[in-house]
Amino acid sequence: MAIRRREKSLNKETGSKLQSFALSLRTLITRSLLVPDRALRWVIIANPGAGGFTINRRWNEHKRALDRCGERVRQNRLRQDVSPSCYALSRDRGEPGGWEQSGLIPTGGPGHAVSITRALVAEAEGSEDFYLIITAGGDGTSLEVLQTLCQAPEDFRSRCAVLRLPMGTGNDGADAWELEKALELLMLPSRIEMVRGLKLSTAREKHGPTVVPCGPLISCPWDWTHL
Repeated sequence: MAIRRREKSLNKETGSKLQSFALSLRTLITRSLLVPDRALRWVIIANPGAGGFTINRRWNEHKRALDRCGERVRQNRLRQDVSPSCYALSRDRGEPGGWEQSGLIPTGGPGHAVSITRALVAEAEGSEDFYLIITAGGDGTSLEVLQTLCQAPEDFRSRCAVLRLPMGTGNDGADAWELEKALELLMLPSRIEMVRGLKLSTAREKHGPTVVPCGPLISCPWDWTHL
């Protein structure tokens, strides 16, 4: 029910931004060089309340970056083995050109990214497809996804990757500070790496430890930031 309530509350401007965002990413994904020898399924988990969507100055910068990337990626071959995940398509409300048809699911609040990721894990059981999870929000959205993947079966973790786009107000956990730089991980030759988790705690651990989970992330061969 929370999913539907949030979708209905999206105003026309936010809905238009999400649709434009999703369609632009679809162009990049369908020409991506990521795992070229595997069938690719994707989902975009987007927080409509993130600063990258709600702050017009930031959105305009992101839109220009998406347009530039769309032009750059046209030199790549159009793939025939990619599509949104079945779960993402199941969220479609039957609106032609809607964002769900491009694999985007808007989050409805804390914990929603967890349930989306769990649904993907369930969908992938018995499949050999590779799953690309794109987070478009702040650090909280990415953290929910990575924490859930820590508890996922090893088989799923071995054939999925997370791309964390800097669409939030705080983007310390994103794959790059600039959107175009992060999207290059889709457009250029790249590889998947499992990043080690960190456990942060105070001397007394009064409030308990903070765990920064590991996860399957994407990096370019010349980018050592994920090692």
